[in-house]
Parts: sequence; structure tokens; C-alpha cells
Amino acid sequence: MDWIERASDQATVTTASLNVRVLPASGAKIAGTVTLGKKVQVAYRYGNWYFIRYGSLNGWVSGEYLLVGQPQVDVEELTEFAKSLLGIPYVWGGTSTSGFDCSGFTCYVFAQFGIYLERLADDQYDPEAAVAEKDLKAGDLVFFSNYCSINNITHVGIYLGDGTFIHAANEGISITQMDKAWYAERYVGACRVLPEQED
Repeated sequence: MDWIERASDQATVTTASLNVRVLPASGAKIAGTVTLGKKVQVAYRYGNWYFIRYGSLNGWVSGEYLLVGQPQVDVEELTEFAKSLLGIPYVWGGTSTSGFDCSGFTCYVFAQFGIYLERLADDQYDPEAAVAEKDLKAGDLVFFSNYCSINNITHVGIYLGDGTFIHAANEGISITQMDKAWYAERYVGACRVLPEQED
């Protein structure tokens, strides 16, 4: 027999739209949905069901579509994997190795390491995880805006270190200098999505 266990952890939604139910059962009434990449707070566990809190939405979700806790990621492996995709063409709306747009590329790379990002560049920016440009580390997300506004992000890439980042540019997956004029003028911020590595 399963018992309700108290839990306290953050989890990430790993499916396009996760049903939040009023009871821990697949046929229970749906209270709402949470989308891919959203971070939720876990309060209780019952078998493979988790009671989560997301803003004003509370309820039970299947653990099949939830990544509980933070995966351990080797930053060098992640950046090397990203570089293995160099040359893949730019495709608007693309999310696969047939072609990527900017946020499709970042989603794809991080998903290979158990980290699920929001689909759109604007939604991938998390002000609570913001880092200053001088503090950038490999694996950080870097953001740009045609409108020079953090409130209207239009492009995202993955910082590689040494003043470079990798991204889905018009010419395909490319490595670019952060200080290249077009990008330097439109850089609006960065955030850290990888768990802090222990020394």
C-alpha cells in the first residue's frame, strides 16, 4: 500500500503539457496544466504521483512526466555536444537535427542532459537566475534583443567561455564572438540554468 510522503524539492516538467489533477489518479478531474520546462515545487509523494505547487495551481501529477531534483551535468560534455551540431541549418521553428531555430537549439542541447527549457527564447530567460556579463560561465544562456530590451528577447545562445557563444544563426549553428558588433549592441542579459558544480 502506498502512503503519502512529505517531500520538498524542485522538479521540472518534461512533457509538452502536464495535467494537474485534484487526486492522484489518471481519471481524476484536471485542475489545470503546466507546460514543458516549467519549474514546480513538490510537496508530497504518493507512489509515482507528486503533489506540486505552481503559482496558484496545486494538485497531483504523474511522476512519469516530472524530473525531480537537479541532474548533474558535465559542462564540458554539454558544450562539446553543442559544438558537435555545428553547421546544422537554421530552420524557423526547428527543434531537431534537420534544422534549428535559436531556442529550439538550446532546448535540444539541454534536454540531452536532463534539463528541459521553455520553448521560446523570451521564456527561457529567468530573472531569478540572472548573471552579470563579467560572471559568465560556460553553459550559461545568453540573450539578445532586436529592441535592446530584456522584456523583448529575440535570440538566445549558449556561452562557451573565452567571450564566445554557440547559437542557431541565419547561417546555421555557429560560434560567434560576444563582442561582434551586431550581438554586442543587442546583448541584454544571461542566466544560469546548470546546477552549480562542486569544486
